[in-house]
Amino acid sequence: MATPRLLTIVLAILIIAVGAGLTIYWFRRPVPSDRQQVMDVFLQMQRAAERKSLSGVMRYIADDYDDGTYTRRDLMRLGVSAFREPEPFNIVATVRSLEVTGSEAVAMVEVWFSVGAASARTGQHVTVQVQLQKNQGRWQVTSAQGWQDAAKAF
Repeated sequence: MATPRLLTIVLAILIIAVGAGLTIYWFRRPVPSDRQQVMDVFLQMQRAAERKSLSGVMRYIADDYDDGTYTRRDLMRLGVSAFREPEPFNIVATVRSLEVTGSEAVAMVEVWFSVGAASARTGQHVTVQVQLQKNQGRWQVTSAQGWQDAAKAF
């Protein structure tokens, strides 16, 4: 029968081996390209909007967001109004073009959204030009043009 000391040594070796394997995997996994990271921002924002998670959307909006009309604080107020509606919020965003240059990116995004029962007649369609910047390893929206008229629906 194995002694408790032998079992402790075997368990310690097993834990070290698993930890080493996870560490190697973590550091060797491929880092997504900047382009893919920006695409992921749009996907995560869409998912957060569908869940009506204002904090989920706002995590991708830069603190210094300014589109000439609205600031980050204004967007938070608009989001509270929009997500307060009891009906589901439906949104489909399609990136039509994306240019990434260093730590800046510009995208043209077609957005269709509706509140309540989704239909082509009741939804709104806008084309938005989005500027993003990479700060501390995270891409965030710094400005967007073309969505302001749709905001009046709320």
